Amino acid sequence: MFPEENKSSEGLRLARSRTERRFGSRAFSVRHACYGKSVRAAFTLIEVLVSIAVIATLIGLLIPGLNKAHETARRVACSSNLRQFGFGISSYAEASQDRLPPSGFLPRGWGGRSASPSGEPDQMLIVRVGSEQLAYKDGILWDGLGRLFYAGYLAPGKVFYCPSHRGRHPFARYVSYWGDRRGEIVSNYQYRGMGAGGNSIPKLYQIEPANIAIAADGMRSKADYNHRVGINYLRADLGVNWLSDPGGQLAELLPDDEDESNSSTTNTIWDMLDDRKDMPR
Repeated sequence: MFPEENKSSEGLRLARSRTERRFGSRAFSVRHACYGKSVRAAFTLIEVLVSIAVIATLIGLLIPGLNKAHETARRVACSSNLRQFGFGISSYAEASQDRLPPSGFLPRGWGGRSASPSGEPDQMLIVRVGSEQLAYKDGILWDGLGRLFYAGYLAPGKVFYCPSHRGRHPFARYVSYWGDRRGEIVSNYQYRGMGAGGNSIPKLYQIEPANIAIAADGMRSKADYNHRVGINYLRADLGVNWLSDPGGQLAELLPDDEDESNSSTTNTIWDMLDDRKDMPR
């Protein structure tokens, strides 16, 4: 054995002896074990897979709650839009001898273009018609709720569109149209333009009862039905209500395509809103 190795071994023995005398015999063993193979340095594959499964389960539990919270927020924004329509209708009525904004889809006797006794209420989410032949008798292309923009009571744009809309008429489709003078614009909100049953003159403060609906979420087709579980609507007294429809019964009344819409279905839903009774599950 070489002299240098003897010196090295002797030095280690002396160092160990001094450590044991100072701290006890366990100190050296613990220090040695910390550097041994018995300490595991990483997770096993099974532990990683279990962790991923737990995280995925938690995400699965959280997502429905987050989606519900987002829809609730969109519903609140939708009701805020209807409230702004209420303010606009009130201002319009004060400046127009108490009259509601007119529509070319009202019965002909009320200045509309329709010869039908009930007009074409299913089309009254159109806020600007595409030609003068479709316009109210004064020839102005802006129609129904669109008159609130035309008269300066509402700004153009997002107030006419529900954030929950999933159909063919999102705000993005009509952004450029609001700056043009022509071209049909469809909103996401249905306008009534009259009292219950079509027998009330179109004057806001003479509508009886005052808590009937005068505007609501779209109801021309299933694609226009903004919320899956209910509908926001504006009353003649300018309050905003939510009619719960967890079973989707209102939506089932609507045609699949807007080209199949009809006044009878729209009037039926208006009557259901007037009853103010939530739909069963």
